Amino acid sequence: MQLSNGARTKLFFALFLVFCAFSIILFTKNAVNAQVNLSITNITNANISFSEERFLKDNMIRIYVRVWNTSDIDAHGFVKIYLNDSQIGDAQPISLKTGTYDDIFLDWLANAGVYSIKTELVDILPEDINAENNIVLMEGLFVDLDADQDGIKKTLEARLLNF
Repeated sequence: MQLSNGARTKLFFALFLVFCAFSIILFTKNAVNAQVNLSITNITNANISFSEERFLKDNMIRIYVRVWNTSDIDAHGFVKIYLNDSQIGDAQPISLKTGTYDDIFLDWLANAGVYSIKTELVDILPEDINAENNIVLMEGLFVDLDADQDGIKKTLEARLLNF
């Protein structure tokens, strides 16, 4: 039995649609069973660090955030960094292979004062099963003055000079 060109095309298209339907069903089933667990924290500490140990006014401080993927599937999402509840910079994309980490950073021009820094994981795909470890808050970060631009904190300068 020979099929005309039009019949062959229709048969091929029908088989293609059946293949696509089965692929979607299988992919959806696997995606539903997959569970992601991304984390800004690990067992021992928060994974936030800075380019400087001392924070001085007008210094450019680089804020580093390390995100871990402790699940058995790959995932991606974004990291947001907040300074006193105001987002700084754009949300930074992350892509994580299973069992690995990804680092992001943003630069912050420090002003004198006391600050809190919050990091947050958002828009994680597939959905994260443990959202509790997706936010880290660091409070009491003190940015000191350096009036004479010698790299020494003003409060330390006052102690050294007995002010």
